[in-house]
Amino acid sequence: GGIISERRWSNPLVKQYGIKSVPWMLIFKGGTLVMSQNPAPVGKTDGGGLGFSSKLRYAAFGKPRALIIEPVPRDDAFGPSAVGPSSANVFKLQLQTQEALKRCSIAFDLATSLPEARRLVAEAAPPYGLLLASSEIGAAALEEVASRARSRCSK
Repeated sequence: GGIISERRWSNPLVKQYGIKSVPWMLIFKGGTLVMSQNPAPVGKTDGGGLGFSSKLRYAAFGKPRALIIEPVPRDDAFGPSAVGPSSANVFKLQLQTQEALKRCSIAFDLATSLPEARRLVAEAAPPYGLLLASSEIGAAALEEVASRARSRCSK
């Protein structure tokens, strides 16, 4: 409540962000102010209240959607005597990644090949804001998919 008190002291945040009453909601995305308003309940015009949870459902304020790119390895892909990742180990790591994203409530899709990743990036709605990829796909392919994903995201 002290942020808008005219009797105690003048707070520069009040003028900078146009705060007019308490409570007041400021939402930032990427360091830029995207919303500054009284969080009045939906349909209530006299202000006040704490009905701002519906405002947090806007896609601009949500968690990013993730794409996991993890090609399916073949145990014989590296030859009988080569040392490479086994399919069992890769699947274990893939499941751990998925569980971590689930615990963070981040929606994700899994691409098991580069063509599938390209298709998912092109069709995703909303576009992906997070890309998790295996180094097995190669730097050039990773840069290509990342560039496509970046081009679909609004600033």
